[in-house]
Amino acid sequence: MAGSPEKSVSAQEWKEQGNRLFLSRKYQESAACYSKAIKRNPSVSVYYTNRALCHVKLQQHDKALADCKQALELDPQSVKALFFLGQCHLEMENYDEAIGNLQRGGLGT
Repeated sequence: MAGSPEKSVSAQEWKEQGNRLFLSRKYQESAACYSKAIKRNPSVSVYYTNRALCHVKLQQHDKALADCKQALELDPQSVKALFFLGQCHLEMENYDEAIGNLQRGGLGT
């Protein structure tokens, strides 16, 4: 963040910066901001799901899976994490896993 010493930037501010970069389709930079938010406060599941979506966009499915799993450790009811987990499994052609995750999130039929 321009002009700000990194140590004084809060986790929420890193998340907001990551959101802005994501909207500009700067997924690598966005993921880096979410990583800094996680470093500041590793107990917020949304930081992991946001970074997971960056990894999905970058076709880094293993990293996305790891972030989704961490988000679910923190919030087992996270529909966002289950959806992205299902999306990763679809991309990786793990269809049974994808269906299971999507159904757990209430997204399957």
